Amino acid sequence: MRLYHQRATYSKLFSDGVYGGEKESLEAAQKYQRKLAKEVGAPDPSEGRRKRQARLSTNRTSNTGVVGVYRGKAINKSGVSREYFAVSWNPEPNKVKSTSFSIQKYGEKEAFRLACELRQKMVKKILGYTPDDEPTEHRYISADSIITEKRDKKDKKDKKDKKKKKKD
Repeated sequence: MRLYHQRATYSKLFSDGVYGGEKESLEAAQKYQRKLAKEVGAPDPSEGRRKRQARLSTNRTSNTGVVGVYRGKAINKSGVSREYFAVSWNPEPNKVKSTSFSIQKYGEKEAFRLACELRQKMVKKILGYTPDDEPTEHRYISADSIITEKRDKKDKKDKKDKKKKKKD
C-alpha cells in the first residue's frame, strides 16, 4: 500500500499469506490507506485520481508556468490578431470548460491575474479546497509511524481521563 501526499510517500506491506489471501490483503490495505489518508489530511483515495491530482502549481509544459492557464493568440477572418490569457478546468471527468481574458482589454498583468484567480476559484469549487504549496523535497515515511503516533497520543489522553475520573 502506498499513499502520496504533499511530496511524501507513506508505505506499508500487506502480505497475502498474513491476511489469508489476495482479496483479504487488498481489503485490509484499502481500509488502512483510507485511515492513513484521514490521519495525514490527504484526500480519500477512493475519490479517484482526477480529484487527487488537481494542482495549481507550476507546470513545465504551460507557457505561463501555471497549470490550466496559457497565453494564446487568435487571428479573426479580417486578419486582426488578438492576444489573451485562457484558463481551463475540468468540472467533471471528460468535460473541459474554458474562458479567456483579453490582453488588449485588461492589460497583460491584469488579464493574467484574472485567469489565475478564476483557475483557483474553479479548482476550489471542484475539490472543495485549494491545494497548498508543496514542499520542495520528497520524503519517505513509514505508514505505521503515523498511525502508531496518533494511537499513542490517544492512549495517553485516555489514561489521563481515567485518572481524572478516579480522583472524582
